[in-house]
Parts: sequence; C-alpha cells; structure tokens
Amino acid sequence: MPKSTNRLRRRIRYEAARIMAEDGVCDFAKAKRKACSRIGVPLTRGIPTNLEIEDGLAEHLSLFSKEKLSEIHDRYLRAAESVMQKLQNYSPRLTGAALSGTITDSRPIALQVFSDTVEDVSSQLSGANIKHRIFDKRMRFFKEGYLRVPAFEFWQDEIEFEVSVFLPGQPYPPLSRIDKKPIKWISAKRVNRLLHGGTVWCSQPQSFRTPDRIEPEKEGARLAGFAFGGWFSSSSCSWFSGTWTFFNLFSDHLLTGFQVQVAWI
Repeated sequence: MPKSTNRLRRRIRYEAARIMAEDGVCDFAKAKRKACSRIGVPLTRGIPTNLEIEDGLAEHLSLFSKEKLSEIHDRYLRAAESVMQKLQNYSPRLTGAALSGTITDSRPIALQVFSDTVEDVSSQLSGANIKHRIFDKRMRFFKEGYLRVPAFEFWQDEIEFEVSVFLPGQPYPPLSRIDKKPIKWISAKRVNRLLHGGTVWCSQPQSFRTPDRIEPEKEGARLAGFAFGGWFSSSSCSWFSGTWTFFNLFSDHLLTGFQVQVAWI
C-alpha cells in the first residue's frame, strides 16, 4: 500500500475515532462518512476497518487521565452488575464497551439475556421499577446473516442500557460489529470479580442455537459449549487489531501472562 494511502487511512481512522468519542456517534459507518467529509476525500479511498477505528478510539480515550478513565469504567461495571443481579434468572452477560473499556456517552451498557419469552424479561424489569422500551435490534450471525432480536432500552443510574433477549431456538452468539467474530462476554460473577481487581475469563463461543427451554444459569455451567477466550484483569482493557493482545489502558505495560486458550466452560 502506498505511503500516501497509509497516511490517509491513519488520518481517517483518527478523525472517525474522534467523532465517535466527542460527537456522540456510535455507528462506525456514519463516523467514517463524517470523517471523509471533514477531510474532503471520497468514502471509497483508504477506508479503515471498524477494528482500526475501535483501536483509534481506545487510543483517543487513553489521552484522558488514567484515574478518570478508571473511575468511569468502574461506574459502568457497577451499574451493569446491579442490573444483572435484577436479571439473574435470565443468565445475563455483559458485552460491548462496558467490558472493553472504550466507553463514550453514546455507547450504552450492552447486556444479553436468555428467556422463554420477551414478556418474562419485561415483567422482571417492571418489577424492579425500571421503565423500558422494547425494540428490534439488528444483529449479524455467522450462518444466518442479519436477524432481528428483541431488545429493551432504558436508563438506570443515569446510564443508558440495551438488553438483547435470546429466545429458545435462536442462533447465538451474534458477531461483533467491530471484528466480525463471535462477540465476547462475561457473566455477572465475573463482572464482580473484575470490579474487585480479579482476573477473569472472557468467553467467545462458537455458533450454536439456544436450547428449546431456557434454564437459569448455574455455577460452572454455560449455555455455550466450546469457547475461545483470554484471561484479562484490572479495571479496563481493549482488543487491538489482529493480535489477540489485551492492552491495559490504565497501566503502562502489556498485561503479563496473557494467553489464548481453548477451553470447555
């Protein structure tokens, strides 16, 4: 790739990341369009991938004080843990920015739950005095392509939440919009462990379908069978392109003892 194209790609990457961080844009395609428009280049030239922009966003956010970033991520994790406790009968999982640490005002806390019906989850939220709105979330899956998944959105502790509901027989997991791989997640117990400075296993299961009936998750059991994952710790981490290296935004070094493993969970 010519040096001029590389420079343009880096410039678009930086501008798109800045737009997502400062302008409240959460859609990668929109951020790319706005970045190209501001720079004055066609959208077809030197366009960085979503993963490159996500890495750029992590770098942009790291310009803030480490203490401030750690405080924000801690707040999001505690808010996530609180809602996950309320939804504990539906095997809640934390994904997205609250897990990776690339948090902006436009990125809600993303949870995934498993239920026999959407109404059961709605009733549970109402019982916890959480006002919510249902909508269809467009998600991409490995074999099935794009599908609509029922989801709830609401605000709790002044933070926006988005809870996707996976019903019996639906494919799982969805693919990440960042790297197009099965989305990474951790359970409520692992959120708690992360909050207390522990080391957790981040699961990345292969595709499968949810069982005909959803049972509450038990200790040591997971709806997923075979998984790819990695160990990580501290108050924040982010995945950098194509390396499977976890970088601690609040330390000045790469995490020691990182390993990629295949395990039964």
